[in-house]
Amino acid sequence: MFQIMKKSGDRFVSFLEQEIGRSGLGGEIETSDAYSKITMDVIATAACGIDSKAFEYKEPSRFEQMGNKLRFQFGGLDMLKSLVIIVLPKLADLLGMSFFGEEVAKFFSGAVTSSIQHRQAMYVLRWVELCQMTDPAAVALG
Repeated sequence: MFQIMKKSGDRFVSFLEQEIGRSGLGGEIETSDAYSKITMDVIATAACGIDSKAFEYKEPSRFEQMGNKLRFQFGGLDMLKSLVIIVLPKLADLLGMSFFGEEVAKFFSGAVTSSIQHRQAMYVLRWVELCQMTDPAAVALG
């Protein structure tokens, strides 16, 4: 886990160096965007196992856009909706209510599913490689 966060930190440092290079030593850097990018990158790599590409582009990546849609911004109607979802979940299901929009739910569900499938495939590959390394007959058949 430390190595994952270190890679994100290294990308963050490179991003800041590029931004300083663009704006010059006396220039300004939008720190809220920079911190948003590091936050999304760490979450994407550590939790979902995907590359957020947050530092590759000036504009927000797809992962950042979906992450920003997850932020809770409560108005009066949103509070009532949240109350119904928490207190009366069966009614909320009947009415098709959810905390997040369908687009966001599909994106993150797909990201997590893809990550799980990839990790399972990598485990199988690693297991096969381990067996081949430890079993001389498997290496000969290999």
